[in-house]
Amino acid sequence: MRLAVFSLFIAAAAPALAQPAPEGCYITRDGPMIAGNTAAYFDQNLTANWLATQRAANPQLMASIAGTYYIEIVSPNNDAVSRSYRTIDANGLFSYQDQTCGGFTCSNNGGHGQWAAHATQRNTIYLMINWSDLSRTSACISAELYMDGSDLVGAGDQIRWRRVQ
Repeated sequence: MRLAVFSLFIAAAAPALAQPAPEGCYITRDGPMIAGNTAAYFDQNLTANWLATQRAANPQLMASIAGTYYIEIVSPNNDAVSRSYRTIDANGLFSYQDQTCGGFTCSNNGGHGQWAAHATQRNTIYLMINWSDLSRTSACISAELYMDGSDLVGAGDQIRWRRVQ
């Protein structure tokens, strides 16, 4: 009898003990590392945007811009540089490798995830990425881009994604 009651208790408590994290987008906070990961929180608005972008995704547009892009960003005072290779596959898979250097040290990172894109009424491309790497899980970013030859260019920041493949 005790075993049956204990089994019922465990079965009833299991959902409360192991709640899966909501699927979607998480924002990484600046701050202390916790068990090797930067603290993050679920962002409901960003997740809604990610889901809407996935629904609006245009497979033909995604196929036309799929490729590997090189992005280099130099800090305003020229004391640091970030070099990144981002691969966006036509099937919606995303991966990246980057190196950030400042002073006499460089750090390398890489990750993977998903992406989706659609055209906007402003004749630009709205692209959103949901990715994970060594310090983030399901982080989401978006960009409004335009085509310049085979390159993509940030509509606001003018950062060039130079197509290398």
